[in-house]
This record gives sequence, C-alpha cells and structure tokens, in this order.
Amino acid sequence: MPTVAELFDQLIDQLADDVAGKVMPKVDERIAEAMAKPDQPAPEPEQPTEPAPEPEQPELPIAAQFKFVNETGGEWVNGVSDNRGMFRLVYSGGMEDEVKPGMMATFKDGTKRRITESRPAWGNLLVSVEGGKISPTLGHPNAVTVSQGDGEADQEGELLAPEAQPEPSKPVTNKGRVFLNLGLGMGGDTIAGGLPGKHGQHYNFPNLDEWKQAAAQGFKRARVGFLWERAIRGGAGSGQLDEAHMQLMDQTASYAAQVGMTILWDMHNYSGYSTTNKSGDRKRIGAGVSVEALGNDWKAIAQRLESNATTKAATYGYDLMNEPIISWDVWRQALQHAVTQVGNISDKVISCEGIKYSNTTNWVSNNPGIENIVHPKGKQYLEFQGHLYLDNGQDGFWTDSVETANKADPNIGVNRIKGFREWGAKHGYHLSIGETMVPGRYASYVTALDKFLEHNVNNGIDTYVFFAARGAGNNDHNINKPENKPSLDVILKWVNA
Repeated sequence: MPTVAELFDQLIDQLADDVAGKVMPKVDERIAEAMAKPDQPAPEPEQPTEPAPEPEQPELPIAAQFKFVNETGGEWVNGVSDNRGMFRLVYSGGMEDEVKPGMMATFKDGTKRRITESRPAWGNLLVSVEGGKISPTLGHPNAVTVSQGDGEADQEGELLAPEAQPEPSKPVTNKGRVFLNLGLGMGGDTIAGGLPGKHGQHYNFPNLDEWKQAAAQGFKRARVGFLWERAIRGGAGSGQLDEAHMQLMDQTASYAAQVGMTILWDMHNYSGYSTTNKSGDRKRIGAGVSVEALGNDWKAIAQRLESNATTKAATYGYDLMNEPIISWDVWRQALQHAVTQVGNISDKVISCEGIKYSNTTNWVSNNPGIENIVHPKGKQYLEFQGHLYLDNGQDGFWTDSVETANKADPNIGVNRIKGFREWGAKHGYHLSIGETMVPGRYASYVTALDKFLEHNVNNGIDTYVFFAARGAGNNDHNINKPENKPSLDVILKWVNA
C-alpha cells in the first residue's frame, strides 16, 4: 500500500498533466495569433494631465454714491420729480462724467433704473432714468448708487444681468392723472375793452381760495390760461413783456405753491394776436403774424417766469397754443420754432397741441408728421395734447338732439381717443387731454365720461377737465355748479383713484 507521501506525489503529477493538456493548448493558440499579426507600436506613456485654467472672473462695476437735493416744491418732492422719471443730485464740478447715460442707478429700496440723460441744471445735476416716476420717499435724505458697466454687482459680488430695455414703440407708462383747468385768466377777450383789459373786471386769474378749493378736492395740477396780447404788449414777436401782467402770473404761481399744486401755463389764443385790442381782429400766424413770433415771445415769457424761484418751482410746463386754427404746414413751422426757442432755455415740459382745435378724433390725419417735432434736450420734455368733448358736435356746446335724447354710447370717448392713443404709443410720447367735460344733466354721457377717465388713467394719459373759476356761474362746464354734481362725483373719483 503506497504511503501518504507517495499518494501526494501522484496527485501532483496528475494535476500537472491536466493543466498541460487543457490550458497550455489555449496559451499556445494565443501566442500563435499574436505572432501572426504585424508589429504594433508600443503605446505612448501616459502624460500627466494639467488642470483646466480657472475661468476669468468678470470685473465688478465701480460704484459711487451721490446725495439728492433737499428740495420740495412744484413737481419736486425730496429732490425727486412727482410726475416723471427724473431726480436732482447735489452737484460738484465734473460730476456728469461720473453719472452718465447707460449707467445704472440703484435706490435705497434696491430699485434699479438705467440712466438716459444727465446734465447740470439749476445748480444741480438733473438725471433722467427709464421706467417712469420714482417714489419721493427714496429721495432726500437718502443717497443713490450709480454703477458703471452693463450689469450691477450685488453685495456678494455676483454680476447681475442688465435690465431689459423697453421697446421704443412701447414706452413705459404710469397711471394717467386727472387735473383741472382753473381760472379765467384768458377771459374777456370777446367783450369791449377786454384786450388788454383789467384784472378783476375783464379776466381773473385764480385767487388763493380757488386754489385751496381745488387742492381740497384732490387736484395736483391746473392748466391756467392767459392771453398773448396781455403778456406781450409790443406786438407779436417783439418779446416786450407787460411786467404788471407777469407779476399777476407770479402771484398765481405763489398761490399754487402754497397749496402744493403746479401749473401748466396755457396761451389761449387760437393761433392769433390782435393789434387793435379786439379778438375779432386777430391776425393769425402765417397771415399777419410771422411763424417765428410765437417762439420769440414764448422764450421771453418762459425766461421771465423762471427768473422768479417760486414761479419756476410751481411751473410744470408750457402749453404753447390753445387750439390752433391755421394750416398744418404753417403750424408745423411755428411749433418747431417755439419748441426750439423754449427748449433751449428751459427744462419744463412743453405741451404741443394740434390744428383744428386739437381734436383727438382726427389727430393723426390733421397733424401728419407731428411726431417729428424735435426738442433740443430730448423727447421726454415733450407731451402732445388733444381736446375731446363727448357731445355729438365734439365742441362742448351740447345742443344736438342726440344729447337731448340722452342716448350716448358709453364708450364714445374711448372710441374717439383710440387713434390718438395708438399714435402716442407708436412714437413713444406722453399724451394729455387738455379739455373735456360733461354737464351733469346727461346721465348717459356722465357714464361715458366715467369710462373715458378710467381709460385715460389706465393708459397713462393725463386729463384736464374744463373748468372751475369764480364767476363761472351757470356755465355748463363749471364743475362746481350744483347741477353738475353727478359729473363732479365721477371726476373726483378718478382724481383720487
């Protein structure tokens, strides 16, 4: 019997034979296959990989802070305009190089607005921004941060995307507001002795009580009429001011300032000037009055008004001519000259009316190309003003049988302003309605007035209702006439909306 050692040796030999018979043939086959293939180049040794370069970090914009002017009066509250995207900063020489168009202004609450214009004015730096008016609570005593570059860095240093730019054909619109035609400063021109006439006898600028009443009703601005012949006594285009009349305008502005209201001054002359002191003898621009006369005289008037600090602060703007009734070609020339003359010396808004009583229903066809009127400091200083009465004749006389039947389409005002509204939106201009009113006895027209004012408020169109004045008495347009209470209720609803 074999020993254990002999048995172990036999087992090892048998395992070796099995491996040789089963495994080695396969190894031999692999070796043969490899030898049959052409020589392969030796693989390149692996190179150590270099780390990817760090992405470049964007350079953060440089920021600086500037203080608002401490001024409240007229359209300014804490150095911020209460009706447009504009504010005033404490100025130091060369500052306009640090606050330039294209930069971003960041206010205390984090609101960001892109700057469109900056320039020295009134001893301050006047800055315009996109996006409509700014809350006065963000003005003085706060500061505004102005940053360079296309973006704005937050506190962690992250570069934020630039603000989206509004399309030129779709300007940013704020809510429209309802204002008032106040006083009879343009009155008396159709009666004997009315030109130039006597204040308190032939015409009346609003007194302090009238301003107080308007302010108590909620109005923030008034369109105040005056006559060309009373302000200028040396003939149309002479620029020779009647200082006594200018002092009456100063007094009117001081009353407005006392109650916190502002003024749109309205030359209520229908494009004519009388040298005989009779309105029926007025010579029209282009027919006895040069196309340059209006601009020359408005330049003198604006300079004189703004030489008085209170009057300047209380002045919102200038309505160059009430309801011009001359040809479009003549009015286009006179209007452009006047805008240039006034715009070169004033930062106030210039309100431009159209021909044929500035009727909004036919605004586009009556005033072709009026969108091409150019203000020397930019289109934000222009507004275009239409007039719209809801009676059948669109003239405010309220004599037609349709009114008597009291069957007004409730959307009559909305429909009549449609073309004017679309024209303004297309060209990016601020719009206003300088005159409108409905007598309270016409219930369906009062409903239409309600819808009209609602439409204007929601579409950023300012509306001046016509009118309130001592001595207005039983006039259909007197908003304070007791019979007009239904209309007044609607008006005040939107004044205080």
